[in-house]
Amino acid sequence: DNQIKIYDNLPPSPRPPRIITKLQGHTNNINSISFVHSDNNLLMSSSSDSTIKLWDLRTASPQLSFSAQKREPL
Repeated sequence: DNQIKIYDNLPPSPRPPRIITKLQGHTNNINSISFVHSDNNLLMSSSSDSTIKLWDLRTASPQLSFSAQKREPL
């Protein structure tokens, strides 16, 4: 579904983990994610849609998006 889902991280409980945030914006498979070490509210993601996005978890929206340019071989 090309979404990043953030689940609660509560101690073990009888109920299953719940989704607290969904990040939508990629148009193809998500390949990797990583939290920004200096700010736990920021997350980077890369996707097969040739983009890298910087997400703000407080707003659940991408703050920056980098797109790879497709070039012909030399």
